[in-house]
Amino acid sequence: MQTDELKHATISGAKWNFAKQFCFQFIALVFGIVLSRLLLPAEFGLLAMVMVFSRFGNLFSDMGLSRSLIHNQQASPTDTSTVFWATLVLGFLLSGLMAALAPGIAWFYGQPELTALALLIALNFILSAFNIIPRTLLEKKLQFRSLFFVEATATVLSGVIAIGMALSGYGVWSLAAQIILRTLFLSTLFWLFYPWRPDLVFDRSAFRRAAGYGLPLLGSSSLNYWVRNVDKLLIGWKLGDEELGYYNKPYTLMLFPLANVTQVLAKVLFPSLAMLQEDKQRVKASYLRVVRLVCLVTFPISIGMFVMAEPVILGLYGPQWQGSVEILRVLSLLGISQSVLALNGSIYQAMGATMLQFKWGLLFKLVIISAIVAGLPFGVMGIAIGYTLASFCITIPNLLVLGCVIPVRLRDVLVSCYKPLLISTAMGLAVFLFLLFVGASWNHVAVLLTGVPLGMLVYALLVLAFDRESLNDVLIFIRNRRQKNAPLTSGPN
Repeated sequence: MQTDELKHATISGAKWNFAKQFCFQFIALVFGIVLSRLLLPAEFGLLAMVMVFSRFGNLFSDMGLSRSLIHNQQASPTDTSTVFWATLVLGFLLSGLMAALAPGIAWFYGQPELTALALLIALNFILSAFNIIPRTLLEKKLQFRSLFFVEATATVLSGVIAIGMALSGYGVWSLAAQIILRTLFLSTLFWLFYPWRPDLVFDRSAFRRAAGYGLPLLGSSSLNYWVRNVDKLLIGWKLGDEELGYYNKPYTLMLFPLANVTQVLAKVLFPSLAMLQEDKQRVKASYLRVVRLVCLVTFPISIGMFVMAEPVILGLYGPQWQGSVEILRVLSLLGISQSVLALNGSIYQAMGATMLQFKWGLLFKLVIISAIVAGLPFGVMGIAIGYTLASFCITIPNLLVLGCVIPVRLRDVLVSCYKPLLISTAMGLAVFLFLLFVGASWNHVAVLLTGVPLGMLVYALLVLAFDRESLNDVLIFIRNRRQKNAPLTSGPN
Protein backbone atom coordinates (compact mmCIF):
# COMPACT_ATOMS: atom_id res chain seq x y z
CA MET A 1 0.00 0.00 0.00
CA GLN A 2 1.38 3.44 -0.95
CA THR A 3 2.10 6.01 1.76
CA ASP A 4 -0.83 8.29 0.88
CA GLU A 5 -3.19 5.33 0.63
CA LEU A 6 -2.01 4.07 4.02
CA LYS A 7 -2.55 7.53 5.51
CA HIS A 8 -6.08 7.74 4.21
CA ALA A 9 -6.91 4.13 5.12
CA THR A 10 -5.54 4.59 8.64
CA ILE A 11 -7.55 7.77 9.26
CA SER A 12 -10.69 6.23 7.82
CA GLY A 13 -10.19 3.02 9.78
CA ALA A 14 -9.59 4.88 13.02
CA LYS A 15 -12.64 7.11 12.49
CA TRP A 16 -14.93 4.17 11.80
CA ASN A 17 -13.43 2.15 14.63
CA PHE A 18 -14.05 5.06 16.99
CA ALA A 19 -17.59 5.42 15.65
CA LYS A 20 -18.14 1.70 16.12
CA GLN A 21 -16.80 1.70 19.65
CA PHE A 22 -18.64 4.87 20.69
CA CYS A 23 -21.87 3.51 19.27
CA PHE A 24 -21.43 0.14 20.95
CA GLN A 25 -20.51 1.61 24.29
CA PHE A 26 -23.49 3.94 24.18
CA ILE A 27 -25.75 1.02 23.29
CA ALA A 28 -24.13 -1.17 25.95
CA LEU A 29 -24.53 1.61 28.50
CA VAL A 30 -28.23 1.98 27.71
CA PHE A 31 -28.85 -1.77 27.75
CA GLY A 32 -26.68 -2.12 30.86
CA ILE A 33 -28.65 0.53 32.75
CA VAL A 34 -31.97 -1.05 31.82
CA LEU A 35 -30.84 -4.59 32.66
CA SER A 36 -29.18 -3.44 35.91
CA ARG A 37 -32.49 -1.97 37.06
CA LEU A 38 -34.42 -5.10 36.03
CA LEU A 39 -32.01 -7.69 37.47
CA LEU A 40 -30.17 -8.16 40.76
CA PRO A 41 -26.39 -7.82 41.34
CA ALA A 42 -26.32 -11.53 42.22
CA GLU A 43 -27.63 -12.43 38.74
CA PHE A 44 -24.86 -10.42 37.09
CA GLY A 45 -22.48 -12.21 39.45
CA LEU A 46 -23.70 -15.64 38.32
CA LEU A 47 -23.02 -14.84 34.68
CA ALA A 48 -19.60 -13.39 35.56
CA MET A 49 -18.69 -16.71 37.22
CA VAL A 50 -19.24 -18.62 33.99
CA MET A 51 -17.72 -15.95 31.77
CA VAL A 52 -14.39 -16.16 33.64
CA PHE A 53 -13.94 -19.61 32.07
CA SER A 54 -15.68 -18.87 28.78
CA ARG A 55 -13.62 -15.81 27.97
CA PHE A 56 -10.44 -17.70 28.74
CA GLY A 57 -11.53 -20.31 26.24
CA ASN A 58 -12.06 -17.54 23.69
CA LEU A 59 -8.30 -16.91 23.71
CA PHE A 60 -7.82 -20.44 22.35
CA SER A 61 -10.53 -20.06 19.72
CA ASP A 62 -7.84 -19.20 17.17
CA MET A 63 -4.63 -19.48 19.28
CA GLY A 64 -3.44 -16.17 17.87
CA LEU A 65 -3.50 -17.63 14.34
CA SER A 66 -5.74 -14.89 12.91
CA ARG A 67 -3.27 -12.20 14.06
CA SER A 68 -0.60 -13.87 11.91
CA LEU A 69 -2.70 -13.10 8.81
CA ILE A 70 -2.42 -9.38 9.59
CA HIS A 71 1.29 -9.49 10.38
CA ASN A 72 2.07 -11.51 7.23
CA GLN A 73 1.49 -9.00 4.45
CA GLN A 74 1.96 -11.77 1.82
CA ALA A 75 -0.56 -14.20 3.33
CA SER A 76 -2.03 -16.35 0.53
CA PRO A 77 -5.57 -17.73 0.14
CA THR A 78 -4.15 -21.08 1.28
CA ASP A 79 -2.84 -19.46 4.48
CA THR A 80 -6.24 -17.89 5.14
CA SER A 81 -8.21 -21.09 4.50
CA THR A 82 -5.83 -23.11 6.67
CA VAL A 83 -6.34 -20.75 9.59
CA PHE A 84 -10.12 -20.85 9.10
CA TRP A 85 -10.34 -24.66 9.27
CA ALA A 86 -8.04 -24.69 12.29
CA THR A 87 -10.22 -22.17 14.13
CA LEU A 88 -13.38 -24.11 13.23
CA VAL A 89 -11.96 -27.32 14.71
CA LEU A 90 -10.86 -25.40 17.80
CA GLY A 91 -14.37 -23.99 18.16
CA PHE A 92 -15.93 -27.44 18.32
CA LEU A 93 -13.24 -28.74 20.68
CA LEU A 94 -13.63 -25.81 23.06
CA SER A 95 -17.40 -26.12 23.04
CA GLY A 96 -17.14 -29.78 24.01
CA LEU A 97 -14.57 -29.00 26.70
CA MET A 98 -16.73 -26.25 28.20
CA ALA A 99 -19.73 -28.58 28.25
CA ALA A 100 -17.68 -31.27 29.99
CA LEU A 101 -16.45 -28.77 32.58
CA ALA A 102 -19.92 -27.35 33.30
CA PRO A 103 -20.62 -29.54 36.38
CA GLY A 104 -17.14 -28.78 37.70
CA ILE A 105 -17.70 -25.02 37.35
CA ALA A 106 -20.95 -25.32 39.31
CA TRP A 107 -19.16 -27.37 42.00
CA PHE A 108 -16.25 -24.90 42.23
CA TYR A 109 -18.55 -21.98 42.98
CA GLY A 110 -21.12 -23.98 44.92
CA GLN A 111 -23.89 -22.83 42.55
CA PRO A 112 -25.77 -25.80 40.98
CA GLU A 113 -27.61 -23.57 38.47
CA LEU A 114 -24.31 -22.79 36.77
CA THR A 115 -24.25 -26.20 35.07
CA ALA A 116 -27.07 -25.35 32.65
CA LEU A 117 -25.75 -21.79 32.22
CA ALA A 118 -22.29 -23.06 31.26
CA LEU A 119 -23.79 -25.55 28.78
CA LEU A 120 -25.57 -22.70 26.99
CA ILE A 121 -22.49 -20.47 26.92
CA ALA A 122 -20.49 -23.38 25.47
CA LEU A 123 -22.33 -22.90 22.15
CA ASN A 124 -20.64 -19.54 21.77
CA PHE A 125 -17.32 -21.17 20.79
CA ILE A 126 -18.85 -22.84 17.74
CA LEU A 127 -20.77 -19.76 16.67
CA SER A 128 -17.78 -17.42 17.00
CA ALA A 129 -15.52 -19.71 14.94
CA PHE A 130 -17.43 -18.65 11.81
CA ASN A 131 -16.75 -14.92 12.19
CA ILE A 132 -13.06 -14.84 13.23
CA ILE A 133 -11.55 -14.87 9.72
CA PRO A 134 -14.02 -12.46 8.02
CA ARG A 135 -13.47 -10.01 10.89
CA THR A 136 -9.68 -10.40 10.64
CA LEU A 137 -9.65 -9.80 6.88
CA LEU A 138 -11.69 -6.63 7.28
CA GLU A 139 -9.32 -5.39 10.00
CA LYS A 140 -6.30 -6.16 7.82
CA LYS A 141 -7.75 -4.05 5.02
CA LEU A 142 -8.69 -1.33 7.55
CA GLN A 143 -12.34 -1.70 6.48
CA PHE A 144 -13.77 -0.73 9.85
CA ARG A 145 -16.83 0.82 8.23
CA SER A 146 -18.12 -2.65 7.30
CA LEU A 147 -17.34 -3.90 10.81
CA PHE A 148 -19.28 -0.98 12.23
CA PHE A 149 -22.54 -1.83 10.48
CA VAL A 150 -22.33 -5.58 11.11
CA GLU A 151 -21.48 -5.26 14.81
CA ALA A 152 -23.95 -2.45 15.44
CA THR A 153 -26.80 -4.53 14.02
CA ALA A 154 -25.87 -7.60 16.07
CA THR A 155 -25.46 -5.58 19.27
CA VAL A 156 -28.83 -3.83 18.99
CA LEU A 157 -30.79 -6.97 18.10
CA SER A 158 -29.31 -9.05 20.91
CA GLY A 159 -29.76 -6.24 23.45
CA VAL A 160 -33.42 -5.70 22.62
CA ILE A 161 -34.14 -9.43 22.96
CA ALA A 162 -32.27 -9.55 26.30
CA ILE A 163 -34.37 -6.70 27.70
CA GLY A 164 -37.54 -8.44 26.55
CA MET A 165 -36.47 -11.63 28.29
CA ALA A 166 -35.59 -9.73 31.50
CA LEU A 167 -39.03 -8.11 31.51
CA SER A 168 -40.54 -11.57 31.14
CA GLY A 169 -38.73 -12.80 34.25
CA TYR A 170 -35.92 -14.88 32.73
CA GLY A 171 -33.30 -13.37 35.07
CA VAL A 172 -29.70 -14.39 34.38
CA TRP A 173 -30.80 -16.28 31.23
CA SER A 174 -31.54 -12.96 29.55
CA LEU A 175 -27.87 -11.99 30.02
CA ALA A 176 -26.66 -15.32 28.65
CA ALA A 177 -29.02 -15.05 25.66
CA GLN A 178 -27.64 -11.61 24.87
CA ILE A 179 -24.14 -13.10 24.49
CA ILE A 180 -25.18 -16.09 22.39
CA LEU A 181 -27.50 -14.13 20.11
CA ARG A 182 -24.94 -11.39 19.44
CA THR A 183 -22.41 -13.99 18.26
CA LEU A 184 -25.05 -15.75 16.16
CA PHE A 185 -26.06 -12.49 14.47
CA LEU A 186 -22.41 -11.53 13.88
CA SER A 187 -21.53 -14.81 12.18
CA THR A 188 -24.70 -14.78 10.08
CA LEU A 189 -24.19 -11.21 8.87
CA PHE A 190 -20.52 -11.74 8.05
CA TRP A 191 -21.30 -14.76 5.92
CA LEU A 192 -24.22 -13.08 4.21
CA PHE A 193 -22.47 -9.83 3.27
CA TYR A 194 -18.72 -10.55 3.16
CA PRO A 195 -17.68 -12.31 -0.08
CA TRP A 196 -14.78 -14.40 1.31
CA ARG A 197 -15.24 -18.18 1.39
CA PRO A 198 -12.65 -20.75 2.49
CA ASP A 199 -11.08 -23.23 0.08
CA LEU A 200 -11.14 -26.94 0.94
CA VAL A 201 -7.43 -26.97 1.78
CA PHE A 202 -5.30 -27.34 4.90
CA ASP A 203 -1.58 -26.71 4.47
CA ARG A 204 0.59 -27.95 7.33
CA SER A 205 3.46 -25.60 6.58
CA ALA A 206 1.05 -22.64 6.52
CA PHE A 207 -0.32 -23.79 9.88
CA ARG A 208 3.18 -24.05 11.36
CA ARG A 209 4.04 -20.53 10.18
CA ALA A 210 0.86 -19.12 11.69
CA ALA A 211 1.37 -21.06 14.92
CA GLY A 212 4.98 -19.85 15.20
CA TYR A 213 3.68 -16.29 15.31
CA GLY A 214 0.46 -16.93 17.19
CA LEU A 215 1.50 -19.24 20.05
CA PRO A 216 3.72 -16.71 21.88
CA LEU A 217 0.92 -14.21 21.40
CA LEU A 218 -1.50 -16.76 22.88
CA GLY A 219 0.81 -17.12 25.87
CA SER A 220 0.85 -13.36 26.40
CA SER A 221 -2.91 -13.11 25.96
CA SER A 222 -3.47 -15.95 28.43
CA LEU A 223 -1.32 -14.26 31.06
CA ASN A 224 -3.05 -10.96 30.47
CA TYR A 225 -6.44 -12.64 30.69
CA TRP A 226 -5.82 -14.17 34.09
CA VAL A 227 -4.46 -10.89 35.38
CA ARG A 228 -7.77 -9.33 34.36
CA ASN A 229 -9.90 -12.19 35.67
CA VAL A 230 -8.20 -13.91 38.60
CA ASP A 231 -9.78 -11.23 40.79
CA LYS A 232 -13.27 -12.21 39.62
CA LEU A 233 -12.46 -15.91 39.95
CA LEU A 234 -11.36 -15.47 43.58
CA ILE A 235 -14.25 -13.17 44.49
CA GLY A 236 -16.83 -15.59 43.08
CA TRP A 237 -15.14 -18.53 44.83
CA LYS A 238 -14.57 -16.96 48.25
CA LEU A 239 -17.05 -14.09 48.55
CA GLY A 240 -20.09 -15.15 46.47
CA ASP A 241 -22.20 -13.98 43.54
CA GLU A 242 -23.45 -10.72 45.09
CA GLU A 243 -19.95 -9.45 45.93
CA LEU A 244 -18.82 -10.42 42.43
CA GLY A 245 -21.73 -8.44 40.99
CA TYR A 246 -20.71 -5.38 43.03
CA TYR A 247 -17.11 -5.72 41.82
CA ASN A 248 -17.80 -6.52 38.18
CA LYS A 249 -19.92 -3.42 37.53
CA PRO A 250 -17.21 -0.84 38.42
CA TYR A 251 -14.60 -3.04 36.76
CA THR A 252 -16.56 -2.75 33.52
CA LEU A 253 -16.78 1.02 33.97
CA MET A 254 -13.02 1.17 34.57
CA LEU A 255 -12.52 -0.50 31.21
CA PHE A 256 -14.63 2.17 29.50
CA PRO A 257 -11.72 4.45 28.46
CA LEU A 258 -9.58 1.40 27.73
CA ALA A 259 -12.17 -0.11 25.40
CA ASN A 260 -13.27 3.13 23.77
CA VAL A 261 -9.90 4.75 23.12
CA THR A 262 -6.83 2.56 23.66
CA GLN A 263 -8.16 -0.65 22.16
CA VAL A 264 -9.81 1.21 19.30
CA LEU A 265 -6.54 2.87 18.36
CA ALA A 266 -4.59 -0.34 18.95
CA LYS A 267 -6.78 -2.21 16.44
CA VAL A 268 -5.93 0.33 13.76
CA LEU A 269 -2.34 0.78 14.91
CA PHE A 270 -1.42 -2.90 14.57
CA PRO A 271 -2.21 -3.42 10.85
CA SER A 272 -0.89 0.06 10.02
CA LEU A 273 2.44 -0.45 11.77
CA ALA A 274 2.75 -3.98 10.41
CA MET A 275 3.07 -2.32 7.00
CA LEU A 276 5.86 -0.07 8.35
CA GLN A 277 7.70 -2.63 10.50
CA GLU A 278 11.01 -2.04 8.71
CA ASP A 279 11.06 1.68 9.57
CA LYS A 280 11.42 1.81 13.37
CA GLN A 281 11.65 5.59 13.54
CA ARG A 282 8.24 5.95 11.92
CA VAL A 283 6.87 3.29 14.25
CA LYS A 284 8.25 5.24 17.23
CA ALA A 285 6.74 8.52 16.03
CA SER A 286 3.37 6.88 15.46
CA TYR A 287 3.43 5.21 18.88
CA LEU A 288 4.19 8.44 20.75
CA ARG A 289 1.49 10.28 18.86
CA VAL A 290 -1.05 7.65 19.83
CA VAL A 291 0.14 7.70 23.46
CA ARG A 292 -0.46 11.44 23.60
CA LEU A 293 -3.91 11.04 22.08
CA VAL A 294 -4.82 8.20 24.46
CA CYS A 295 -3.71 10.18 27.53
CA LEU A 296 -5.61 13.24 26.40
CA VAL A 297 -8.88 11.30 26.22
CA THR A 298 -8.61 8.54 28.85
CA PHE A 299 -7.03 10.38 31.78
CA PRO A 300 -9.94 12.80 32.33
CA ILE A 301 -12.44 9.93 32.11
CA SER A 302 -10.57 7.92 34.76
CA ILE A 303 -10.10 10.84 37.12
CA GLY A 304 -13.67 11.97 36.52
CA MET A 305 -14.97 8.53 37.54
CA PHE A 306 -12.82 8.69 40.67
CA VAL A 307 -14.38 11.99 41.73
CA MET A 308 -17.92 11.21 40.56
CA ALA A 309 -18.05 7.55 41.66
CA GLU A 310 -21.19 7.89 43.79
CA PRO A 311 -23.40 9.77 41.31
CA VAL A 312 -22.13 7.55 38.48
CA ILE A 313 -23.05 4.28 40.22
CA LEU A 314 -26.23 5.34 42.01
CA GLY A 315 -27.44 7.73 39.30
CA LEU A 316 -27.07 5.18 36.51
CA TYR A 317 -27.81 1.84 38.15
CA GLY A 318 -29.86 2.62 41.25
CA PRO A 319 -29.43 2.35 45.03
CA GLN A 320 -29.11 -1.46 44.96
CA TRP A 321 -25.57 -0.94 43.61
CA GLN A 322 -24.28 1.08 46.62
CA GLY A 323 -21.66 -1.61 47.26
CA SER A 324 -19.91 -0.68 44.01
CA VAL A 325 -19.17 2.99 44.78
CA GLU A 326 -15.86 2.75 46.65
CA ILE A 327 -14.67 -0.05 44.39
CA LEU A 328 -15.10 2.26 41.41
CA ARG A 329 -12.96 4.93 43.10
CA VAL A 330 -10.05 2.52 43.35
CA LEU A 331 -10.42 0.83 39.97
CA SER A 332 -10.81 4.14 38.10
CA LEU A 333 -7.16 4.88 38.99
CA LEU A 334 -6.19 1.49 37.57
CA GLY A 335 -7.53 2.69 34.22
CA ILE A 336 -4.80 5.38 34.03
CA SER A 337 -1.90 2.94 33.80
CA GLN A 338 -3.85 0.33 31.85
CA SER A 339 -4.85 2.74 29.10
CA VAL A 340 -1.20 3.45 28.25
CA LEU A 341 0.21 -0.07 28.70
CA ALA A 342 -2.52 -1.61 26.53
CA LEU A 343 -0.87 -0.02 23.47
CA ASN A 344 2.33 -2.03 23.91
CA GLY A 345 0.80 -5.19 22.49
CA SER A 346 0.29 -3.56 19.09
CA ILE A 347 3.99 -2.67 18.94
CA TYR A 348 5.17 -6.18 19.84
CA GLN A 349 2.81 -7.75 17.33
CA ALA A 350 3.57 -5.33 14.50
CA MET A 351 7.34 -5.80 14.99
CA GLY A 352 7.04 -9.59 15.25
CA ALA A 353 8.36 -9.60 18.85
CA THR A 354 5.61 -11.76 20.34
CA MET A 355 8.10 -14.04 22.15
CA LEU A 356 9.69 -11.06 23.93
CA GLN A 357 6.21 -9.87 24.86
CA PHE A 358 5.44 -13.27 26.37
CA LYS A 359 8.68 -13.60 28.37
CA TRP A 360 8.52 -10.20 30.04
CA GLY A 361 4.75 -10.37 30.34
CA LEU A 362 5.15 -13.54 32.41
CA LEU A 363 7.10 -11.64 35.07
CA PHE A 364 4.86 -8.56 35.07
CA LYS A 365 1.65 -10.55 35.24
CA LEU A 366 2.90 -12.68 38.14
CA VAL A 367 3.48 -9.47 40.11
CA ILE A 368 -0.13 -8.39 39.58
CA ILE A 369 -1.59 -11.83 40.33
CA SER A 370 0.43 -11.99 43.55
CA ALA A 371 -0.93 -8.60 44.62
CA ILE A 372 -4.51 -9.69 43.92
CA VAL A 373 -4.09 -12.88 45.94
CA ALA A 374 -2.50 -10.89 48.79
CA GLY A 375 -5.55 -8.60 48.83
CA LEU A 376 -8.11 -11.43 49.02
CA PRO A 377 -8.15 -11.72 52.87
CA PHE A 378 -9.20 -8.06 52.97
CA GLY A 379 -12.25 -8.59 50.78
CA VAL A 380 -13.26 -6.95 47.53
CA MET A 381 -11.59 -3.63 48.39
CA GLY A 382 -8.35 -5.43 49.24
CA ILE A 383 -8.32 -7.05 45.80
CA ALA A 384 -9.06 -3.73 44.04
CA ILE A 385 -6.30 -1.91 45.92
CA GLY A 386 -3.74 -4.68 45.36
CA TYR A 387 -4.52 -4.80 41.63
CA THR A 388 -4.21 -1.04 41.25
CA LEU A 389 -0.95 -0.66 43.19
CA ALA A 390 0.71 -3.55 41.32
CA SER A 391 -0.32 -2.13 37.96
CA PHE A 392 1.37 1.18 38.72
CA CYS A 393 4.50 -0.64 39.98
CA ILE A 394 5.04 -2.43 36.65
CA THR A 395 4.31 0.57 34.43
CA ILE A 396 7.86 1.93 34.18
CA PRO A 397 9.54 -1.51 33.74
CA ASN A 398 7.00 -2.28 31.00
CA LEU A 399 7.90 0.88 29.11
CA LEU A 400 11.63 0.18 29.50
CA VAL A 401 11.23 -3.24 27.89
CA LEU A 402 9.34 -1.65 24.99
CA GLY A 403 12.53 0.28 24.27
CA CYS A 404 14.14 -3.02 23.25
CA VAL A 405 11.70 -3.27 20.32
CA ILE A 406 11.54 0.31 19.04
CA PRO A 407 13.92 3.22 19.80
CA VAL A 408 11.66 4.87 22.38
CA ARG A 409 12.90 6.10 25.77
CA LEU A 410 11.01 6.23 29.03
CA ARG A 411 11.38 10.00 28.99
CA ASP A 412 9.65 10.16 25.58
CA VAL A 413 6.57 8.40 26.95
CA LEU A 414 6.46 10.41 30.18
CA VAL A 415 6.67 13.68 28.24
CA SER A 416 3.66 12.55 26.21
CA CYS A 417 1.69 11.80 29.39
CA TYR A 418 2.46 14.49 31.94
CA LYS A 419 0.42 17.40 30.59
CA PRO A 420 -2.84 15.41 30.18
CA LEU A 421 -2.33 14.01 33.70
CA LEU A 422 -1.84 17.43 35.30
CA ILE A 423 -4.75 18.96 33.40
CA SER A 424 -7.02 16.00 34.25
CA THR A 425 -6.10 16.34 37.93
CA ALA A 426 -6.98 20.04 37.86
CA MET A 427 -10.31 19.18 36.22
CA GLY A 428 -10.97 16.57 38.91
CA LEU A 429 -10.34 19.16 41.61
CA ALA A 430 -12.84 21.53 40.00
CA VAL A 431 -15.51 18.80 39.90
CA PHE A 432 -14.75 17.87 43.52
CA LEU A 433 -15.35 21.49 44.59
CA PHE A 434 -18.63 21.42 42.69
CA LEU A 435 -19.68 18.29 44.60
CA LEU A 436 -18.84 20.00 47.89
CA PHE A 437 -20.93 22.99 46.85
CA VAL A 438 -24.09 21.03 45.98
CA GLY A 439 -23.65 18.61 48.91
CA ALA A 440 -26.63 16.31 49.49
CA SER A 441 -29.19 18.82 48.26
CA TRP A 442 -29.20 17.39 44.70
CA ASN A 443 -30.14 13.87 43.69
CA HIS A 444 -27.55 11.70 41.98
CA VAL A 445 -28.99 12.02 38.49
CA ALA A 446 -28.96 15.83 38.69
CA VAL A 447 -25.37 15.81 39.97
CA LEU A 448 -24.35 13.50 37.12
CA LEU A 449 -26.09 15.57 34.44
CA THR A 450 -24.45 18.76 35.74
CA GLY A 451 -21.04 17.52 36.89
CA VAL A 452 -20.10 15.71 33.69
CA PRO A 453 -20.64 18.71 31.36
CA LEU A 454 -18.88 20.95 33.90
CA GLY A 455 -15.85 18.65 33.95
CA MET A 456 -15.77 18.49 30.15
CA LEU A 457 -15.91 22.28 29.88
CA VAL A 458 -13.17 22.83 32.44
CA TYR A 459 -10.98 20.19 30.82
CA ALA A 460 -11.46 21.64 27.32
CA LEU A 461 -10.51 25.13 28.50
CA LEU A 462 -7.41 23.83 30.28
CA VAL A 463 -6.30 21.85 27.23
CA LEU A 464 -6.83 24.89 25.03
CA ALA A 465 -4.72 27.00 27.38
CA PHE A 466 -1.90 24.59 28.26
CA ASP A 467 -1.71 21.67 25.79
CA ARG A 468 -2.33 22.87 22.27
CA GLU A 469 0.08 20.29 20.87
CA SER A 470 -2.12 17.39 21.97
CA LEU A 471 -5.20 19.28 20.82
CA ASN A 472 -3.60 19.68 17.40
CA ASP A 473 -3.12 15.90 17.24
CA VAL A 474 -6.83 15.43 17.85
CA LEU A 475 -7.73 17.95 15.15
CA ILE A 476 -5.44 16.18 12.69
CA PHE A 477 -7.01 12.88 13.60
CA ILE A 478 -10.62 13.94 13.06
CA ARG A 479 -10.01 16.00 9.92
CA ASN A 480 -11.51 14.69 6.71
CA ARG A 481 -9.40 11.82 5.40
CA ARG A 482 -9.42 13.25 1.90
CA GLN A 483 -7.20 16.07 3.06
CA LYS A 484 -3.47 15.37 2.98
CA ASN A 485 -2.66 15.51 6.70
CA ALA A 486 -0.47 13.50 9.01
CA PRO A 487 -2.35 10.54 10.42
CA LEU A 488 -1.27 8.06 13.08
CA THR A 489 1.34 6.55 10.82
CA SER A 490 3.19 9.70 9.85
CA GLY A 491 4.06 13.22 10.85
CA PRO A 492 6.39 14.71 13.35
CA ASN A 493 6.48 13.46 16.88
